[in-house]
Amino acid sequence: MKGRYLGVLLLLVACSAAPVEIHHTEPLANGSETAIQRTSESAFSQLCSQLPKILLPYKTSCGTCCERLSREFPEIQPYLPEGAQFQGVLNITDNYVALLLSYPADERLPAIATYTPQGKPLDERILMKSLCGTDPGFRRTNDVSISNDLQIRERDTVFTFGPGYADTAISESRYMILENGQITR
Repeated sequence: MKGRYLGVLLLLVACSAAPVEIHHTEPLANGSETAIQRTSESAFSQLCSQLPKILLPYKTSCGTCCERLSREFPEIQPYLPEGAQFQGVLNITDNYVALLLSYPADERLPAIATYTPQGKPLDERILMKSLCGTDPGFRRTNDVSISNDLQIRERDTVFTFGPGYADTAISESRYMILENGQITR
């Protein structure tokens, strides 16, 4: 009995939601069959070309990030990291596909993920990780913008104030998506 439970557990652990390549056979004129491999490249790229696009330039900030889409897109979900929600397609090239994703948190966090044309993950950058909000003498805001040429700017602004003083600290990070799909500072 323990062997069955262990076998079922092993089977469940071994299964994954990763995209798979689809294989099928087609008959030849002489009656034999040949295996035709339809790679996930065309399936993934074709899928992404049919999904909603993010209009550039794009800007978001605390409280406005990543509104829920009017409908879900379960067909893209197997390609996404666990917990991520699809927001839109940023760019499709011969070398990579860039997607805007979001993750649940106190406020939704935007993320940019890149994939090969076959759907294999290349890189991911989660943005706006600092909490936004206000407390007595303190206020923090975050914003992200993505330009038409896919330059990504993330700005974190902290305001501190009290009787007789006020201070502002701004940190800014810039990223870009390279031709190979890597996201770099």
